[in-house]
Amino acid sequence: MQGLLAAQTQKQNKNRQQSPGPSRSGSRSRSRSRSCSHSASPSPSPPRTGNRTAHCSSHHSSSYARTLTHSHHSHNANHHPFNSCPTRRKATGLAERKAEIGRSSYGREKRAASILSCWSQPTSAWELTIVPEPTYVAAGETQVLNFKGFNGTAVKYVWNYKYVESDTNYNLLYEYNVLTGQQHPSQGRVHVSPNGSLVIPRANEYDVRYYILEVFDNASHVYRGQFGLFLYEKNLKKPDLTVNRKSPVTENTYVYFSCTSHNKNAAKVRWRFQNKILILNKRMGLYQDNETLAINHVKAEDNGGFQCEVWNPAASRLSDPINLTVIYGPEEIKLYPNSVNGSINVTSKENLTLACEATSLPPAQYTWQFNGSSISENSGHNYTIYHASWENAGTYVCLAMNNVTNATISANITVRLIENKAQKMSGWVIAGILAAILTATLVIVSFIYRRLIQLQ
Repeated sequence: MQGLLAAQTQKQNKNRQQSPGPSRSGSRSRSRSRSCSHSASPSPSPPRTGNRTAHCSSHHSSSYARTLTHSHHSHNANHHPFNSCPTRRKATGLAERKAEIGRSSYGREKRAASILSCWSQPTSAWELTIVPEPTYVAAGETQVLNFKGFNGTAVKYVWNYKYVESDTNYNLLYEYNVLTGQQHPSQGRVHVSPNGSLVIPRANEYDVRYYILEVFDNASHVYRGQFGLFLYEKNLKKPDLTVNRKSPVTENTYVYFSCTSHNKNAAKVRWRFQNKILILNKRMGLYQDNETLAINHVKAEDNGGFQCEVWNPAASRLSDPINLTVIYGPEEIKLYPNSVNGSINVTSKENLTLACEATSLPPAQYTWQFNGSSISENSGHNYTIYHASWENAGTYVCLAMNNVTNATISANITVRLIENKAQKMSGWVIAGILAAILTATLVIVSFIYRRLIQLQ
């Protein structure tokens, strides 16, 4: 009987070896045996969930593909990486006798071990966040990748890597067994700390890639996180700034600035105007990875200092400024004092100063006209009327001219003369006033004279 049972067992093992295992998609960075062993698991049996798909615990092995859908820093793991356990079949023939043996105490222990090894994997999702220290690392410095978001008891840390963020396949870098304190592979510049952190001494360009951490807990749950490591220069070289036209340039000219960076690692370029971040308008555009700033139809508001700045998250460096001088105008001419409906009043015999202003570069030259004739004796932006009379009443015109562009602009104002109220009194009014004063004087003198006679 024992020989027959042994022969049947050998035949079943042979059939199991010949039957194909379940297929898996994706790349296979590591290969494990396909069947679950039925030895007792050192970890307690996890609770059952509504998911009836059985999986093997972490101390069993199967061939699996490392696939991952991720964000930049972290990823939620909602499936176990191991294959399903063997399907239980109804015992027939001699297998019934084998099942009968399973009813013994030894058989019950064996079935219990199998239940511990094959259980329903929970569908809950977990998340790890990789925390770099320092936040930004330069070539030659040590980068430590810590993590947070795990509160369980870890039994194994697995660090993987890939070069393309969107790639769902990745390769094994290191495994660290918490129970034994052993790392595999054991040799290498990079190593895993007992707390699961990945330590990368003397970081170089070969370390620039995406790292995926898998944390296995004592309940065979897997937590995952991802981080992209980049090297940043902290001592950036000053960029060179050039311009296609030397100042001054006339208004509406096309001007572009070129920024040349001398840094090995890629550094972004941004622009500054008058020591502030440049806000692009409709006439401006950035080209060639922001290294070229183009300005169509330069205007007066473009006058000032331009700089380019190379920067990365760890450092920045400014170029020397280039001052752009735009020749424009004259424009926006104004006359003072402020007029009412284009007219202003001046009192006879008083002085009146007219002022003219226009925005222009270089500053505008001013000339004045009175009633259509040039006033040759005055060419400044102010014109003064002394002791105004009827001869000064009329229309005054201010002309502003840019000697470079030869452009002119003008404004006019009408001056009206008003007489002093005292001057408007007629001779009869004045005579009446004098007569009244004389009469009052005579009355007072007569009164005083009579009083003196009475006193005598």
